[in-house]
Parts: sequence; C-alpha cells; structure tokens
Amino acid sequence: MLRPRKLTHGIKLNKGDIIMYRIGVDLGGTNIAVGVIDENYKIVGRGKVKTNAPRPAEEIFDSIKEAADLAIADAGISYDDIVSVGIGTPGSVNKDTGAIEFSNNLKFHNVPAKQMLEERFRKPVYLENDANAAALGEAVAGCGNGVKNFVAVTLGTGVGSGIIIDGKIYRGSNFCGGEMGHMVINVDG
Repeated sequence: MLRPRKLTHGIKLNKGDIIMYRIGVDLGGTNIAVGVIDENYKIVGRGKVKTNAPRPAEEIFDSIKEAADLAIADAGISYDDIVSVGIGTPGSVNKDTGAIEFSNNLKFHNVPAKQMLEERFRKPVYLENDANAAALGEAVAGCGNGVKNFVAVTLGTGVGSGIIIDGKIYRGSNFCGGEMGHMVINVDG
C-alpha cells in the first residue's frame, strides 16, 4: 500500500535543521510549469513559461531551466537547496536510457533528455511520462494514496493516462503502457 512518506534528504526535525527541496516540472505541449516542493509535498515556489513547440530540444530544455529559475526565486531559495529534479513529459520515456523516444506534441525522436537536463541542472534528474508522473503523484500524496490499483486520466494539449498496478507505474513492454490517447478506436473515425 502506498502511503505519503517524508522525502529522504534534509527532513526538518528541529528548529534550524536544513530543509531540502525538489523541483517538479510539467513539460506540456503548451506550457512548462515548475514547482518547488518541500519534504511535506507543499509547493513553496512556482514558475511558468510557454513551451513554444515545436522547436529544438535544446531550446525547450533551456526554457525548463528558465521556469525552474523563476520557481526557485519565488521560493526564496537557491539551487544549493535542491536535491533533485523530476520531469513529466508527453510521450514515451525509455527509463533505461533516459531518452524521450517519441513525443508527438514536442516532435521529439530519441532525445537524450536525462543527460541534457542533468547538464543544465547539475542535479539528478528523474524523467517520466507526464501522465505516469501525475498518477505517481496521486499515489504518493493525492487521492490515489492507499489505493493499490488505479488509472489516472490526464487532459491537456493531449490525452494521457497513468496506470498504477500493485503500487507501481505500469509502463508496458515499450514504455507506452498508459498512452490511451494514441489508441485507434475506429480506423475511419
């Protein structure tokens, strides 16, 4: 059973203890939204810029960093306070290589996103399909907390879903397990 848990670094136990933060990025086809969260999953800073897709991955990743800079400034902290960066992206993400294998919204094909983003942030980067990331967020700190199996449906520039089975993200054999927005229902429809 999934339960909310404290994040593993910098947990505040006493007055004056150090709090470490994480950056969460929602890379969408229209907007890039960034939040800085504390160890209690509270958003303490926000930043947002337009995605302006399609354009080269390098430019979009620079915009992610720009939005993160805004969120960190809004939180009143520095990158020294950041432990890691989590990014939800449209499309199929190869967890083994850290590549966005395909993203229709962004026009990405085999982009080594994890490597490129870690070069920009100088922090560990965790990359996941955006709907999977939303489902995991709900499982850990939202309405899916304590639920072993569920599906989260996301609506934005596209339609997606994240599937949680036995408390884990289901990615399928090709990292597209929840990509219901790309199902053919009626070939002539």
